[in-house]
Amino acid sequence: MEGPVGRKSRTKQDRRRAERQEDRATRGTHIEVQPGLKIPVAGGQTLIADPLLPDQRARYSRRLERAAAAGPDRLLAIRDRLREIFAQVPTAEVLARLVGDVYAFDPETGKESETRLPTILVEYATWLATRLGAPVHGERISDERYSELAKLLSEMLELTVTMYQAAHITKGAAQPSVEDQIVVTSQMHTLTVRNPGFAVFAYELMESLFRPVDADLRHMVGFDVDALLKVWRHIEQHVTDRLNDALDEARTQARELKTLVDTGSLDEQYRPLLPPKYRRLKPQRLRAMIAAFLEWTERKEVFVRAEELLGVTPKWLADGIGLDSAVCKRILDQFALPFGHPAVADDLMSRYEELEARPLVPLSQDRYLAHLFHLWMWGARENLEAALKTDPVAWARYEPARAEFVESRSIELLAKMLPGAHVERQLRYPYTRADGTPAIGELDGLIVYGGVLLLVEAKGGPVKAAAKRGATKSLRQDLTDVIGDAYGQAVRARDHIQASDRASFTRNDGTIFEIERDDIRETFLVTVSLESLDVFEMHLAELRELGILKSGEFPWAVSLLDLEVFAELLEWGPQLIHYLRRRLPLNTMDTLLMEELDLLGAYLANGLRLPREAQYGAPLRMTSYTESMDDYYHYRHGLRQTPAPRPRAQLDPETREAAEIASQMPPAEALAAMTTLLDRALPDIG
Repeated sequence: MEGPVGRKSRTKQDRRRAERQEDRATRGTHIEVQPGLKIPVAGGQTLIADPLLPDQRARYSRRLERAAAAGPDRLLAIRDRLREIFAQVPTAEVLARLVGDVYAFDPETGKESETRLPTILVEYATWLATRLGAPVHGERISDERYSELAKLLSEMLELTVTMYQAAHITKGAAQPSVEDQIVVTSQMHTLTVRNPGFAVFAYELMESLFRPVDADLRHMVGFDVDALLKVWRHIEQHVTDRLNDALDEARTQARELKTLVDTGSLDEQYRPLLPPKYRRLKPQRLRAMIAAFLEWTERKEVFVRAEELLGVTPKWLADGIGLDSAVCKRILDQFALPFGHPAVADDLMSRYEELEARPLVPLSQDRYLAHLFHLWMWGARENLEAALKTDPVAWARYEPARAEFVESRSIELLAKMLPGAHVERQLRYPYTRADGTPAIGELDGLIVYGGVLLLVEAKGGPVKAAAKRGATKSLRQDLTDVIGDAYGQAVRARDHIQASDRASFTRNDGTIFEIERDDIRETFLVTVSLESLDVFEMHLAELRELGILKSGEFPWAVSLLDLEVFAELLEWGPQLIHYLRRRLPLNTMDTLLMEELDLLGAYLANGLRLPREAQYGAPLRMTSYTESMDDYYHYRHGLRQTPAPRPRAQLDPETREAAEIASQMPPAEALAAMTTLLDRALPDIG
């Protein structure tokens, strides 16, 4: 009996060893985009996928099966150990140290591609610490305990993502369904991706949304949107500056000590303290180890001052921005998550909407830890909307004003990108329902530019938290409400125009607008959402398979915050049409796309030029093209001091000069001339 068991055991060990070797060989160079498929990754390039060989697919499948079987118990074990740790360690120091290790970066040099770990690691730690009523102060966390904590957080994230990927196996399916794929994509995106736009537009958005209900806000929460934005801006500027300054100081001290180590000046001081096994190392290797230890120690010491670096008080705010201290305290309290809040998702790693809406941690003596400044700007809308919903009269004032803003701003931005276009808003027209009864349809916007028609529908409603976490029923309903219904309304308006030689619409003032069908050579359906829906907008083909979108052409589904960027970075009207002609076919290709702004960045860099293999169905992945945008908007927002140029299309001087001249022509002539120029300067699929 021992022989066969031994062989099986050895075979299992060999298989696992092979898997580990494969993982080491591809770690950091490949990403698994679906079970059994890894593709290479390189910043700023479009790359063809490397399909795994059959035996590699089989190994990947076995790994998912093991995760589906053993993962839940391990997740619970990690959760329980983390609970024990957080119940004993000082909250401020641990959370600040995680911030520094996970995502603190210098906006002068920080790049999107250099983000080391998802911010969910800090968010989850914050959720557990505040959930358990962890001690704010206490004995410093030991290096061993902190190392264990960091490893457990990383393991939980990796295992949670693997469990998402393995979920279809628990249903007994050999391959995930389209619905499974959408759910997994949503779960992984929700868990690991943050910042749905650039902060400079977040301020403008908040002001536009809440200025009409300032009186309601002052009555219900004790402050208006102007006061909130002043506090918000002051915290963002000064807290990030404090942390970066402290980390710079630690780096400087570490470099000075490293110089002493490299010259041998500290040999006599440090060598006697080393364990005997290290004393035999060559001086160069030994000094390198000592230098690394000193740098790590200096960085670690920064976070002993966590409350000083990341803490804010009402008095500090009042002194800095001139608001009444009581108003500042009301704002801080409104956005602080109290200790001892109820559990969500069994305290397993998830995205916690309550934490996003209330990202400050209350410490003591009116001091609040503002370490989650990446959430502060994006959760504020949800926070204030929840407050307004408690008063039906206030909500009845806010909700239609929100819808009107999203609609008007969307059409304003599109009109800005298409100078000289004919623009109509809020049109009505007759149509016949499926049951044969007459009805009146509504269209948010209609734009005609040089024979090109854009039919625009905008939605201000949210996608609920349950949908983002992958609740199937909620996911279908919310995507139908925000994307599907907008698309359906645009399709209905298109059908109305195509049904007769001359289509009539009624404006709000009762006048008639007519459009000749033969004057339209090309039509684009545009849906704009207030909510950032990149995770779904990049997978419209899957939404069609779920029945959320009808058959026919795909819309350009874009968020309002992304549309703000398009309106600023596209220089000439024909560029938008040229972009849409190249972008929309990607919906039917086998692509893994991260966000709409990556596609804009790729268009500015190379005309959204794709590899020839994409024509023949080869899978591809579009990597990040937004670093120049990050630099530009960090500078515009004041987080970066070094000027960064506005990103623009990479055209040679002669083409750029010709484009400037062509853009001054009437829309039809401008579109024809610039299409020729751009096609020649930026060839399509190679």
